[in-house]
Amino acid sequence: MLKQRARSIEDKSYKKSLIVDSAKQLYLFESSSIPTLTEIANDSKMTKGNLYNYFKTKEEIYLYILKDEYKSWFYSFGTHSIMNKEFIVNHFFYLLENELFINLNAQVEVNLKVNVSKVEIQKYYSFIETHVEILTQRISRELGFSKELITQKFAQSFVLIQGSNQGNLKDKVNIDTVIFNLLEKIW
Repeated sequence: MLKQRARSIEDKSYKKSLIVDSAKQLYLFESSSIPTLTEIANDSKMTKGNLYNYFKTKEEIYLYILKDEYKSWFYSFGTHSIMNKEFIVNHFFYLLENELFINLNAQVEVNLKVNVSKVEIQKYYSFIETHVEILTQRISRELGFSKELITQKFAQSFVLIQGSNQGNLKDKVNIDTVIFNLLEKIW
């Protein structure tokens, strides 16, 4: 176990990233359930008590991870100067291929809202709403469609991606092809 207390901002940031990285790896290894704080503490070589300095619950850790996945996805739009249908479809398809995102997103309503403060839940949804708003404005401006139409296309795409995790994944290749084709029709 790491015994030295994190005192500097860099040390605290490092320890928080250790916790998050351990939680991600544990979840990807066994995504049927959310690993416990004890499992995360053991994997990150910290005491369970030390974890509480960074997160209050395991659900809070996974909500943080999901928000980080959304953040990476939203920000990846900003690095591209050309915005077109193919680019947008590929970005949504990337979410489908992101196993961590898909599995955690499916658990938000069922498990992740449990044991997370209303303030943290509100911050999470506010973050997503703000970034979707910014992105829809940009896409609307660059593609020349109304903001309302782009918002509708975003909602349809997110529902499609989220719904893709509900079916039987034995035939993942065909499911991915169908979803990709549906995304192309939406956009």
